[in-house]
Amino acid sequence: DLDYRTTSFHNGLGRYGLLKTAGAVENFKVLKVKTAYYAVQNVVSVFNDALEWVPDYPCEVTCAKPLAVFGHRDVKSGQQVCVFWDKSGVPSNHNDTVSATLTITGGTFEEPVWVDTISGGVYAVPQEKVARGEGKVTFKDVPAYDAPAFITDRKLLSVQPILGE
Repeated sequence: DLDYRTTSFHNGLGRYGLLKTAGAVENFKVLKVKTAYYAVQNVVSVFNDALEWVPDYPCEVTCAKPLAVFGHRDVKSGQQVCVFWDKSGVPSNHNDTVSATLTITGGTFEEPVWVDTISGGVYAVPQEKVARGEGKVTFKDVPAYDAPAFITDRKLLSVQPILGE
């Protein structure tokens, strides 16, 4: 958080960071960790120097809303990571999903998973939602919303199960 007590532009606490604080009066005591903090942790645990961006990523999209789609690949294994989100409006606090079909040319996904970067959830893509043929992999009924999610192969991730599950 930023504390603007001395400017004419803004007088008060600007809530921009990953932590909610009490401000300068209470020495910026942390009140809570914002959802974005966990999202950043989830993103940087995968999107680091082990991945490289794939320009002109060969992914066709069928969806009722426009999606942003970007491709990455693991430098060592070549495993693809298809990143996407609903770009039809300004992100909100609602997680309403829209169903999409993604067709990736040259995709190799042995055990595909859908990853939600906000929650950190990793979900197996059901085999009945995956079609392979003619050098392409198609994922049907993929949930997309206004935050990044991605599909990759489970072997690319280090997943720790939630206690009690």
